[in-house]
Amino acid sequence: MIFFSYYHVVFSNVVVKCLTYGSPDERQLLVNEMLGSTDENEPLQAMMKAPFGNYVVQKVLETCDDQTRELILYILDIFPLFKSFIKF
Repeated sequence: MIFFSYYHVVFSNVVVKCLTYGSPDERQLLVNEMLGSTDENEPLQAMMKAPFGNYVVQKVLETCDDQTRELILYILDIFPLFKSFIKF
């Protein structure tokens, strides 16, 4: 899974570059994996606890569409502890 890369600065930089220069479809694939396939959004939670995960979330919030941004912000409102890690 790609969310394990958020524990390493080099891998998180690669994901950030993919979000920056990737096509909208490629970005959406990364975001979908980050959000997970369950209602509990476990990959997002794990990423927020990872040392470099917050940088990736910040880039996702900068590059995603409005609907995805609203979903992520909603999830972060549900988990206020995780919201404190994000600077936007």
